[in-house]
Amino acid sequence: AKSYGAFHTGVEVYGREWAFQYFQEAWQDESLTGVHCCRPKHAPGFEYVRSVNLGATHLAEAEVLVALGALGLEWPACSYDIIDRNCITFAQTFTGILHTPTPFPDSLGAAVDAARRSPAARTLAAGVWSATKWWLSQRSAPSACPAKEGDGSCAGCWALGRWATAVARA
Repeated sequence: AKSYGAFHTGVEVYGREWAFQYFQEAWQDESLTGVHCCRPKHAPGFEYVRSVNLGATHLAEAEVLVALGALGLEWPACSYDIIDRNCITFAQTFTGILHTPTPFPDSLGAAVDAARRSPAARTLAAGVWSATKWWLSQRSAPSACPAKEGDGSCAGCWALGRWATAVARA
């Protein structure tokens, strides 16, 4: 039997775990990136389950930061979609850019892929996601950064992300 687990997925490279997510106060704000980082295996709000080693990238750290800067512009938080543009599709895209020796495991995206192939599941997911976005937009929202300065989960990665974005724009 095939497992259709749904996981939050990040990509660890050069000592940081990078991922994509929505922020409830950013539904209409295209200027807020959904790309963020944290200490590996410490994504705020998620319980670590497992790691899958995809091998080392041939890109230098500076090249990775430039790529992340571009991704930060291309992946605004408001573009998050539960089926088509989520942490898994970001991880697939990012590992492709990193040219990892081992490809992104299909098993991590199995639930999303199954939903994409089913018109009924896609319609249901779109409706649930739309209602969820509306409900979250009605609530008072916390800060967009999922990691608070000083809690050890981010340790300045937002500044690094802003720097990478500035480099990519130059």
